[in-house]
Amino acid sequence: MEFVLLFYIDERDFDGVTPEENAKLQAACAREDEELQQQGKLVAARALRPTSEAVTVRIRGSKISRTDGPFAETKEHLGGLVIVRADSMEEAIRMAESSPLARYAKVEVRPAFDIRSVV
Repeated sequence: MEFVLLFYIDERDFDGVTPEENAKLQAACAREDEELQQQGKLVAARALRPTSEAVTVRIRGSKISRTDGPFAETKEHLGGLVIVRADSMEEAIRMAESSPLARYAKVEVRPAFDIRSVV
């Protein structure tokens, strides 16, 4: 079964992080991804660029609108995601709890499915 670990961050939580601490965090996240890959548990892992580089697309009726940045006004935003294979929700939660990034982010664990299997 696949699960998505969604990492929600508030960029202010990184204000006091030194470049050295950031490099250690990035290395720890890369090591964790490699361990999950070796275990056959990692489907994909991606960090997201800042919301200032995002565009939100919305279609209502025949009207298409584009808005720079995130559509919702919020201090927290989606900073990255990891798709994992796990035998249970509990195993996926343990993966989220072991993430070095969980010290800085809230991690939402959500079961995923292939929409093509429903159609």
